[in-house]
Amino acid sequence: MDNLNSMKTAHAVPTMSRPTSLIVTMALAFGVGIAQADTPAASATHASIIDRSTMDVAVRPGDDFFEYANGKWLATASIPADHSSLSVGQRLDDDASTNVRNLVTEAAAHTGPQASALDKAGDLYAAFVDEDRIARAGLKPAESQLAGVLAIRSASDLASAFATLYRNGVDVPFHVYVHRDMKDSTVFAAYLGQGGLGLPGVAYYTDPSERGRSLRAAYLAYIQKEISLAGLSDAAVRAQGILDLETRLASTHWTEVQNRDVQAHYNPMSPEEINHFAPGVDWPGYLASSGVGGVHRVIVSQPSALKGAAALMTEVPIEAWRDYLAFHVLATMSPVLPAEFARAKFSFEKGTLRGVAREQDRSTLAVAMVNESMGDAIGQAYVARYFPPAAKAKAETMVRLLLNATAACISQATWMSDTTRAMAKTKLDGVTMGVGYPDKWTDYGSLHIDRNDAFGNQVRASQFAYDQEISQLSGKEAGNGWFMPPQAANAFANPFANEIVFPAGILQPPVFASNSDDAVNFGAIGAIIGHEISHLFDDQGRKFGATGQLLDWWAPASEKQFKSLADALAQQYSKYEPIKGTHIDGKLTLSENIADLAGLEIAYRAYHLSLDGRPAPVRDGLSGDQRFFLAFAQAWRGKSRPEALRTSLATDAHSPVRYRALTVRNLDAWYLAFNVKPGDTMYLPPSARIHMW
Repeated sequence: MDNLNSMKTAHAVPTMSRPTSLIVTMALAFGVGIAQADTPAASATHASIIDRSTMDVAVRPGDDFFEYANGKWLATASIPADHSSLSVGQRLDDDASTNVRNLVTEAAAHTGPQASALDKAGDLYAAFVDEDRIARAGLKPAESQLAGVLAIRSASDLASAFATLYRNGVDVPFHVYVHRDMKDSTVFAAYLGQGGLGLPGVAYYTDPSERGRSLRAAYLAYIQKEISLAGLSDAAVRAQGILDLETRLASTHWTEVQNRDVQAHYNPMSPEEINHFAPGVDWPGYLASSGVGGVHRVIVSQPSALKGAAALMTEVPIEAWRDYLAFHVLATMSPVLPAEFARAKFSFEKGTLRGVAREQDRSTLAVAMVNESMGDAIGQAYVARYFPPAAKAKAETMVRLLLNATAACISQATWMSDTTRAMAKTKLDGVTMGVGYPDKWTDYGSLHIDRNDAFGNQVRASQFAYDQEISQLSGKEAGNGWFMPPQAANAFANPFANEIVFPAGILQPPVFASNSDDAVNFGAIGAIIGHEISHLFDDQGRKFGATGQLLDWWAPASEKQFKSLADALAQQYSKYEPIKGTHIDGKLTLSENIADLAGLEIAYRAYHLSLDGRPAPVRDGLSGDQRFFLAFAQAWRGKSRPEALRTSLATDAHSPVRYRALTVRNLDAWYLAFNVKPGDTMYLPPSARIHMW
């Protein structure tokens, strides 16, 4: 979860109606990456080597290293009908989901009183998979929310509805969230952020291409379908009004690239100042409805979006706003409404936008919903059963070694001035790590879950998460302070706390095993760990000091030299053309590309530190460096449907997996390991290789 990009800790929304942003996109689709053994029967000290059977050795490493490492797999693997892509990340995610399924189905089999949080999670699962009960209930569970929307008569009513609906999990044009104050990380602050768009990004509303027009037509049809299913008259007219309203909202929103500038998000105002800045809304009243009525200052994250939405609240007829909110209620709640609502949502969001042919089965969707709603309830049982102490100890040792490698990289970074280097070391010394699972667990005692009320459970789970988030204004971190549960196949860096976190879900084969060859571990999970460490020092992370406060501690000369390197990396990636006529946006993906490169450099240094002066062993005919780089490329093994790839290129801060793997061309050691020479396709002259660290 990349809070540098989102600038918020989005409260959990069951069934993923409002997706969170990710620091490391390691959960995209299913893949088989590196051959590993991590079972009690594995007795060898180094139980894994590179899986040569999936390589295409007919390809020269210097011409296409991704194909060389993964070519036979790419030629034979097919994307499942219910997936938009296929990758090692999905392998991790699917394995974790299987383990979670085991836990929640066991809990769901217990039908007595809820004696534990896990029992409560089991009832949550059981209610969601009970499609017959959901079908019998029809639209009745949603009637109170829809009646509230239809009762809106004024801009004041509208603002109050935004507050209520967002707490219920519905995306709206602006919303309150709570995060550490960027300039004083010892306290929490209320923020106001943009939202309320049904298409993936701002550009989707105005893209003049044939594809852009086609996607808008499909979105319009989806809106009309949801409205029709709810029995509202004149569905076509209402749908067009909703799309027109969202288009006007989008014109005021910040783009994905604009959202990358962390400092630009810091715009503190008093409620009275917001009244003057964005007239047309009773802001003190809205804040009170949002549960933050006592605050004297709010940090406005995207000012133009806030001002634009406020203006539209008086310019656009209230009837259009009611239609807009009714649609967003239906879209959000569709997973717990009769099946035709969910099918309409799937058809557009997964089918049209990502090319998925078949919806996942209900139990798989239920596992994802429980993970998001009660992640820690599952997490405690998950780590007890699936994350042995040896794995945690090995991972912690690796993280410490990677931090030592980062210190060595900082000492030798030629672009750093002495004062900047000293500050960087101070910040590095203050980095804390979370490995496997948190020190404390979320208390779900106040969350009411009814085995017979799927709709109510979804609403109450969202309200619980929102209330926990708002409670932080009293000064105490909500839950456990992590942005994801222990079973998440992901990782994150939190610059507000100067911490890096690696949940148990990502510390699994095929990217990590406690008994694996060090070259493979460092090339796979080591590069991911290095990626997260580097986020604290990249073009946005470096704007935070050692204690998490917004503080630009770089000397001007260091900033200038780093920016020159970053610009060169952006240009390198902008030349890649994953789809004919569509290039990677090097500015949008800059932070993640920096982290991929820096993480690989840090991991390579850490691997050699782990050797402690000994020569790397040759295994299966491969040198240590060859296994390291192949493990890196195989960890990013994956393929996507064309529709999903196009959506990713337009909105994702991460480059497609193929091009993440190709960052090896910037490391001198890769050239030596695979004898890459001038004339090879991937060859870069030494002067063109970018060395962040």
